[in-house]
Amino acid sequence: MIWAVAWRNIWRNKGRSNVIIAAIAIGIFAGVFIWAFYNGMIAQRIQSAIITESSHIQVHHRNYLADPDQKYFLPDSDSIYSVLKSLPYVKEVSRRLIVNAMISSAETGSGIRVVAIDPGEEAKVTNISENLKEGTYLEGRRTPIIIGEKLAEKLSVELRSKLVLTLQTMDGTLTRGSFRIAGIYRTSNTMFDEANVFIRRDDLTGLINIGHDESH
Repeated sequence: MIWAVAWRNIWRNKGRSNVIIAAIAIGIFAGVFIWAFYNGMIAQRIQSAIITESSHIQVHHRNYLADPDQKYFLPDSDSIYSVLKSLPYVKEVSRRLIVNAMISSAETGSGIRVVAIDPGEEAKVTNISENLKEGTYLEGRRTPIIIGEKLAEKLSVELRSKLVLTLQTMDGTLTRGSFRIAGIYRTSNTMFDEANVFIRRDDLTGLINIGHDESH
């Protein structure tokens, strides 16, 4: 009885009822669409951060995440590398040295993070090598450097331009090193592109006086 009365009442004014039904339908559709859009965007951002920046798992000195100072390194990373590589559920491993520095061109300078890598190892755990817009992946040149497209625009540089890194050695002394741009990369994160440069580990170890078997 109640349902029958309610049904007749709905269609007593068809115009009003159709407007309300349409408004509810549009509202539900819009809510579901926005939720799905943002959920997909967040999932894509997380996946992009894993593939481009962090990989799935990182191993640090116990104090490094609270205070990412270059003094908090792993003193025997070669042994850690060998142990991790031997685990059956570990696919690939890459060692990195990470230091903060100033980068300067003939035009201007900027504060950046230097990520010193083994090119072969890093190419197996992140996709920086696949995101090169131009140039090569730390190959064929003495002291090569890869920088983001956004940073290249900021410094007004291009391929083969000379850049100078100013950074601290392990005892706190300021030192400088000259590098040539071997490649320019572009990812979906322009803030990452502007703040991170990549060089070879071997080119950084001698510059800051850190051991070849030490990593961050």
